[in-house]
Amino acid sequence: MLTATAPSASAAPAIPDSFTIRPKAATSLCVKAPAHPASGSGEANGSVVLLEFCGSSWMPTTKTWTANRVSGTTDLYRIRRQWTNLCLEIGGWANHDAATALTWTCHSGANQTWRLRWDGGGWWEFRNEASLRCLDVRVHRAWTSLNQWGCHGGGEQQWVLIAA
Repeated sequence: MLTATAPSASAAPAIPDSFTIRPKAATSLCVKAPAHPASGSGEANGSVVLLEFCGSSWMPTTKTWTANRVSGTTDLYRIRRQWTNLCLEIGGWANHDAATALTWTCHSGANQTWRLRWDGGGWWEFRNEASLRCLDVRVHRAWTSLNQWGCHGGGEQQWVLIAA
């Protein structure tokens, strides 16, 4: 008697201690938190998260992030900008499509909690726990802001994490 086993799904790689977040379809672009218009320093709440060329030397730490696992979970994280206490969130606890991704002082709210799901095809999905929508970029171009959108697994929602 022959027995067969189904091939196992690709195991998720370890999340690096610090990393850049890049669209799978445009890995020369990095997710960054630029300076907030009111402060000019990038340290203020409300900075819109957007794409910028990874190789640019302007404030490189604004492109480096860490993932802090939520206690008692295996796949829930707060995505924090390295060297600050600012976390990736969906502003205003919005639960609609096209709501803007921002950085804000880290707290324990679900709008700063992200379920990272490894697809097995070389990319991660970032699903916001408050809205159940995914981190999305409509156009893979520098200076494009990130939003949330209903999760669909398309190229706008496929992200790679590159160790920094």
